[in-house]
Amino acid sequence: MSKDKQFRLPGYQQYSVPKGPNSHGSMILVRATIPSSEVEPAHCVDGVEAQAVRIHLANDSLVVYNIYKPPPKRLEAGELLTQATQ
Repeated sequence: MSKDKQFRLPGYQQYSVPKGPNSHGSMILVRATIPSSEVEPAHCVDGVEAQAVRIHLANDSLVVYNIYKPPPKRLEAGELLTQATQ
């Protein structure tokens, strides 16, 4: 989503990466009643965009990733595992 357009969904926390010259833009929405925080994802190979949000649970946490690689490139399993082990 470009900087001149804003997307808002009441009741949700928005974590977004704006569209830019090297980014297609992405967004993760988390219900506002669920504690969460943005996480800096590990660097991916060139051409792969990633963002991450940590969901804080009662006794643990869960990291949710949004990973995008534009066609015709393919995302390899090793690239996903690199993100998951961070």
